[in-house]
Amino acid sequence: MSPTIHICDQDFIDDYAAEGRVFFTRVLGMDFDKCLLTDDSSLSDFSFSGQPEGTLPKDATLNECYDAWDRWVLSEIERHYGIRGIKTSIRLLTLFEQIRQDSNRLFN
Repeated sequence: MSPTIHICDQDFIDDYAAEGRVFFTRVLGMDFDKCLLTDDSSLSDFSFSGQPEGTLPKDATLNECYDAWDRWVLSEIERHYGIRGIKTSIRLLTLFEQIRQDSNRLFN
C-alpha cells in the first residue's frame, strides 16, 4: 500500500489570495499561485526566500542563517507594510489578515 499524504485544510487561504500575491511578489520574490499554501502555512515555511545574495554572514551556521533571514524578512515587512512586532512563526493567514486590516484603515 502506498503511503498517504495528508495536506492541511485550505479553506481560508484563498480568501487572502490578493494580499498573498502582492506579499509573495514584494517580499519573497515568489509566485503565490505556484506555491502550496494551507491554512496552517507560516512565514517561516519560506525561510531564505527573497533574501538577496550576499546578505548572509560568511561561514555562518545554519542557525545564524535563519536569524539573518528572520531579521531581513521582518524588516521588509515593516518597510512595505509598516507591521512590527511579529515573529516569522506567524501563520500567513494571520499576517494577510493584518495586511488587509491595515490597508482598509488607510483607505476608509
